Amino acid sequence: MSGLTTGTVYHYRLVGANSAGTTNGNDVTFTAGPPSVQKPVVNTTSASSVTATGARLNGSVNPNGASTTYHFDYGTTTSYGSSTSTANAGSGTSSVSVNSAVNGLTPGTLYHYRLSGTNSGGTTNGNDVTFTAGTPPTSLPTATTSAATNVSATGARLNGSVNPNGSSTTYHFDYGTSTSYGSSTSTANAGSGTSNVGVNATVGSLTAGTLYHFRLVGTNSGGTTNGNDLTFTPASSQQPLPKVSTSAASDVSTTGAQLNGSVNPNGFSTTFYFEYGLTSSYGSSTPTSTAGSGTSVLDVSASLDNLTPGTIYLYRLVATSSTGTTYGPDASFATQAPPKSPGVPEAHTLMPNYPNPFNPATTIQYDLYQAGEVTMKIYSAIGVEVATLVSGFQLAGRHSVQWDPSGFVSGVYFCALKSGGLVSTRRMILLK
Repeated sequence: MSGLTTGTVYHYRLVGANSAGTTNGNDVTFTAGPPSVQKPVVNTTSASSVTATGARLNGSVNPNGASTTYHFDYGTTTSYGSSTSTANAGSGTSSVSVNSAVNGLTPGTLYHYRLSGTNSGGTTNGNDVTFTAGTPPTSLPTATTSAATNVSATGARLNGSVNPNGSSTTYHFDYGTSTSYGSSTSTANAGSGTSNVGVNATVGSLTAGTLYHFRLVGTNSGGTTNGNDLTFTPASSQQPLPKVSTSAASDVSTTGAQLNGSVNPNGFSTTFYFEYGLTSSYGSSTPTSTAGSGTSVLDVSASLDNLTPGTIYLYRLVATSSTGTTYGPDASFATQAPPKSPGVPEAHTLMPNYPNPFNPATTIQYDLYQAGEVTMKIYSAIGVEVATLVSGFQLAGRHSVQWDPSGFVSGVYFCALKSGGLVSTRRMILLK
């Protein structure tokens, strides 16, 4: 029956009838009750404000529409043995953050605790969480999954980054043909730092042309964090990778250049970019652009600026489609050296000292074509250092220094100028 009034007493009886007449059964009553109530939903979360003898226990409660109370069970085992005072979580239908402070704990002791919520539908005990008195709780690691690279017909490199958040952390990748994954890479160490660490793992024995899901997983003493889910498809003979060629740079100036190359998308929607930097690790890249989905070679380029004059840069072209990523061969170019200012020497030059031979002193002049660290030292005829005349940073231009060798004996000496990786020497004669 439906449509009854909650809290009202109802009578009912069974009535039977045949050709001989009608018989009424005995009268029975019942009271219409309220609709069924769902138990609260409870989640225990990490403790905070942990000291040597106390802590704040945290969690959340969803009353599911019925008046709900909560408390925390805690103790040195999962039998707990102690509980906080009962408090009210209301009667809403969304999660409410709750907490209770506990004191009188034993320093250095591991404690278990859980949140418990009760309403007219019943009691729900939350998950068990631990902390150690006198030790702050460990932060969970941060795990971010990045796009797969080096995708072939049967393998790929899975990439991501982990922030250990100050605790010793391990990581692995889950992968498979659905978000249930089913396979994992070997566990590896991500350290215990507080900044992001790039990580990767190579997987093989994949099925060509099949969509794979993967995610990065980081674990420390605070718990486990699952990274975001990403996908890739190993290439098959029907799904060729894009073809890539890196070409010579053009329009190279003191601070800029145009990087060139070519891409054949091989029939799949393809994007490209250039990696560049001072080493083969690159470190910088141009914005991603589209190369279309054709089947012929397409010339592509990207412009760079804000480069360092007189510097060698390495670069390569990278193209990506749904079938995977192809890296072009390495290439390099050198930005032009900056033009010299009027009056600046063309080279580092150590000039002959004058007078030479000399007594009691001599003047030494030298030219620097660029600013930098400079040292000038005097050596005896047998190579023993006897004086340092210059040591420090100097601007480009002509410089002069005087050497007064009072107390030195007559003989041959050598002046050595070192700047910018270049060394020049001059022979000097002291006559007394």
